[in-house]
Amino acid sequence: MEGTFTGVKWDEVEFGEVAGGGKLARASILNRYEGGVDADGALEYLLVYRAGRPVTFSGLERVEAKSGGDGSFVLWHEGTFSSEDGVSGKVVVIDGMGTGRFASFTATGTISSRPGEHHGTYVLVPQGK
Repeated sequence: MEGTFTGVKWDEVEFGEVAGGGKLARASILNRYEGGVDADGALEYLLVYRAGRPVTFSGLERVEAKSGGDGSFVLWHEGTFSSEDGVSGKVVVIDGMGTGRFASFTATGTISSRPGEHHGTYVLVPQGK
């Protein structure tokens, strides 16, 4: 399953500073998925900003299908962002958190986007049970 995603909303709040110019932040994001799944996602990221290094992120996203049958699944994200390389991340569908047509869906995959863009691509590879 592959397609595109677009970040339609991003609200970020800093919750800590780290010596040497770093900071910790939380971002609440709304994504729109198209392609392999037509869905909306509600994502919560924790971000680590370090001076001169890529931003590290980890988070959970509930993805709810908008067509092709009801259902949802939860993605665990981890990866990095930099102004030179964009976003590069891994995602895992969390087993046991799916509903409807995704009740037994498990997958691993990737997300990526180019620097400066609020959209990108995703690939989810189903895993056998």
